Amino acid sequence: TCAALSSDGSRILAGDASGGVSLLDSSCRLLARREGHSSRVTGVAWAPSGGAFATCGRDGAVRAWPGPEGEPVLACAHEGWALCVAWSRGGMVASGGADERLLVCRVPPG
Repeated sequence: TCAALSSDGSRILAGDASGGVSLLDSSCRLLARREGHSSRVTGVAWAPSGGAFATCGRDGAVRAWPGPEGEPVLACAHEGWALCVAWSRGGMVASGGADERLLVCRVPPG
C-alpha cells in the first residue's frame, strides 16, 4: 500500500495491507520481510543513513526499525490511524495521523 526507494536506489521498502513490510532490491527481489503492525501499513521511510527505516499503520503505531534484522522500537503512537511518516537527519521521526496530530519523536539509539 506504500513504498519508498533508498537514497542510492538500491533498495525498496514496501508496506502491505496485512501489516508487513518487505525489503526488496532494485530488481524487486525479496531480501527480507518483517511483521510489525496489526493492520495495513500506510507509510514507510528510510533513515538518512540508509540502513534503518520507519513505518506507520492503521493500528496507530509508528515504528522505527534498526534494519532488516533488528526488532522494531515503538517511537510514538496516534489515537487512530497513522497516515504518513518521515525520518530526519537528526534522528527524529515525524508522523501525521487521522487524529489530526503531528507527532515528532526521537528514535532511541540502537
